[in-house]
Order: sequence, then C-alpha cells, then structure tokens
Amino acid sequence: MIRIKIADTVYKINIADNYIDELMYRFIFNDPRVEDVYVDVTQGKMPLLNESAIEDMKIRGHSMYIDNGFIYYMQTEEEFITYMKYDKAFTYFQININEEVNLHELTNQQTDQLTAILNGMISKAVLMDATTKKGIWLHCVALKYKKDAILFSAKSKTGKTTHTNFWLDIFSGVEIINGDNGLCFIESTRPYVYGSPWAGTSDDCINIKAPIRAVIFLEQATENSIEKLDIPEAFMRLSARCFMPAWDRELIINALDTAELMAKSVECYLLKCLPNQDSARIAERVLYK
Repeated sequence: MIRIKIADTVYKINIADNYIDELMYRFIFNDPRVEDVYVDVTQGKMPLLNESAIEDMKIRGHSMYIDNGFIYYMQTEEEFITYMKYDKAFTYFQININEEVNLHELTNQQTDQLTAILNGMISKAVLMDATTKKGIWLHCVALKYKKDAILFSAKSKTGKTTHTNFWLDIFSGVEIINGDNGLCFIESTRPYVYGSPWAGTSDDCINIKAPIRAVIFLEQATENSIEKLDIPEAFMRLSARCFMPAWDRELIINALDTAELMAKSVECYLLKCLPNQDSARIAERVLYK
C-alpha cells in the first residue's frame, strides 16, 4: 500500500511493495488528508458482465464495456493484466492481474516486467483523472529555470536530451522537473506543470509545481532560429505531442479542449536548431529578453 500526491491529487494505491516503482517514493504523501482516488491492484478471473453491458469501443484487440455504472477496459486473457475497471467519476480504479500468473514463481525479469506494466496502468488512471481537471500529459522535458517551467517537446531521437544538457551546462539554477513528461494543468487561466513519477527511461523527476513560461518545439536544422507560433499551429503541435486516453471518447475531447486552452495561454515557439550551445542561448534570450 502506498499513498502519493501528484498535482494536488492524493492517490491511495493498494499494491504489493515489490511492484512499486522506486520513483513513486519521491511522491509519498503522509498527511492524514483523505485520498481523492483509490487504485486497487487485485488478482482474479475476468469479470462476468451483464447481458445489458454496452460495448463502447474496440481498439488494438482491447475492448471497452459500460456495465452497471462502471467502465471496463478489457485486455486479453493471455496478458499480465486482464482488465481495468473504473467508475465514471474516476475516483476508483481496479487493476486486475491475470489469475493464471503465479506471483510466487516469477523470475526477476518477469517481476520487473509486471512492475512496469502495473505502473503503466497506474499512470493511465492518473492520466484519466487529470484529463477531467483541465490537465494534459505532454511528451516533453520539463525544466525549472528562474522560478518558471520551460517545456521542450520533439519527436523521439530529435535532441531533447542534448538540448536539455546545454541548459544544464550553461545556465545556473536549472532543474529537471521531468525528463520525459510534463503533467500540465490550467488553473484559473494560468498554466502550470507538475512533477510525476513517470519519466520514461530517465530517473529525472522531482515533486514540484511551476508556472509554464513557454513550450518550445525542437526541430533539427542547419542553422539556429526561433519563431513564435500562432495559436492554431501551437494547438496542432501540442495535441500531437500529448498522451491521449484513446480508449475513452469523452476524455479525448477533454484533452483536446485543454490543449486548446494551453495554446491560447502559453507562449509556444519552434526552435530549429543545431546540436550546439548557441541554440540554448538563442532560446533563453528570446524568453528573457
């Protein structure tokens, strides 16, 4: 059992200690405040749905059903996780481990695999909850600099890590809020990013909140240049770089609405850059001229 706090939401997670990703311990919450969301990791059979259950969506071999006030994200009986069940208020989630899995005979590799899968499913619960609260999960590196957050987003292998290292090398007081994701919210018309324990292949994450100064989209080029994006272009790029809850239509709409709000409330830039420190200096000058 673990209690964590992410973006001012308290999650109580019923999970065996050996399946808790170590990064979660950076978000431990010991205050007596009652949890907002309960995530229950169980092991058992596939659920017997009522005949009146409605199949809402089918995607990549997985199905969505609505039954008796709950939503079932059904995976196959051959997978480690067979289903996730949650209520329409997104305050209760049940993640079920395949009953055929003997948890006492797993190899170290299988234990690591199950741990990664369980934590991925928990992140889905956090994503769904955040999406109902004007939140989106942006694929980016989130830096803290001069009390602000600057988000660098790009396709994989484009140079986010390289550009981040330039900022760490050149400027003082730079911290990495998250090395792979930014959990962004609009709060009273202002955009903020929060740390979270899901940081891709890096261990770079801290439990802080910072106002977003800018989102910078990176592209490789033969010379360094930066331009401010208009709202339609910013929205297109933001929505393309968000993790979308593709299994839930209403949540997709929520995420797109929040991406639009982000595009209207955050300065977004396109930085065409070489892999050199001048690219970071050019971006910093534009943001803090």
